[in-house]
Amino acid sequence: MRYRSGMNAIDVATVLCGGMKAVYANRLRAIQRIDGTSVVTVPQPTLEGGDISIFVETTDNAIIIHDNGRTAMELESLGIVRRSQVERLARERGCDYESGRLQAVVPVGGDLVSPALRLADAIKTVSDLGLML
Repeated sequence: MRYRSGMNAIDVATVLCGGMKAVYANRLRAIQRIDGTSVVTVPQPTLEGGDISIFVETTDNAIIIHDNGRTAMELESLGIVRRSQVERLARERGCDYESGRLQAVVPVGGDLVSPALRLADAIKTVSDLGLML
């Protein structure tokens, strides 16, 4: 749908939202790599120019979703290592920064989508930090 004369702000916002959902939905994907790792790709750019990758691990009691340390590696490659800043940004978004990776732990029966969205936000925010420094 295109912008037409007489459309109010909510009409435009609704059209915009619908169009963006279509674009993002086509770019979201889940794959299993040859090594058995499962990865969800989110259409948000990282410092290195690719999309955000969320790695999925299962344990008996929880699901661990994480960035596999990629965000920290990107920052280190730029000479930006501020662990305290990364930890703070992760906490503010409901995630953890453990062993060099941004992550969220979801207990069995827990909601998967909200932690995944928070993790994607944390990855994007930390990556943006690298662009600002």
